[in-house]
Amino acid sequence: MNRLLFVIAAFCSMWVTHAAGFDRPKTGITVDQSFEVSLSVELPRECIAWHIKGVELNVIVALDKKLLEQRALAESRLRTDIEKLFLAANKPPGQSGCVELEYAQLGNSILLFDGAVENGSAVILDGTTNVAATYVVVRYFSTEGFGGNVTYQIQGQRPFRARRWWIS
Repeated sequence: MNRLLFVIAAFCSMWVTHAAGFDRPKTGITVDQSFEVSLSVELPRECIAWHIKGVELNVIVALDKKLLEQRALAESRLRTDIEKLFLAANKPPGQSGCVELEYAQLGNSILLFDGAVENGSAVILDGTTNVAATYVVVRYFSTEGFGGNVTYQIQGQRPFRARRWWIS
């Protein structure tokens, strides 16, 4: 069972690309380390966004559709997930100016959003004001012998995403 969980964690981590200037901490140890990742503040002309709503939470994570198309052509392992994302995004733009999707519509493409946040290519809007965040805090925290998680947060909002980083 532990081997299976390790394989799953390793597979998921393949999808995340990192910004120049920060390296993911080592797995298997106790760590609590945060990184500020600078973000673009200009919304792409054509974009697909994940609208995250909850109690005291309203965040929009936008990805450039042209960059996604380029990645699909360059990286065959991502092609199917990007195609599924484009099919789900076949509707008019929402309040942000992007086609907005909810979590249930994302499937495996959620990892594309994680990667774009971590490498700074995403535009993240405060959903209540539609103002773009200039940076996101990416926090890695773990306990030796147990496992680790990653959270993403912009100023003025609680963390908008948490995901498993590794499992012991």
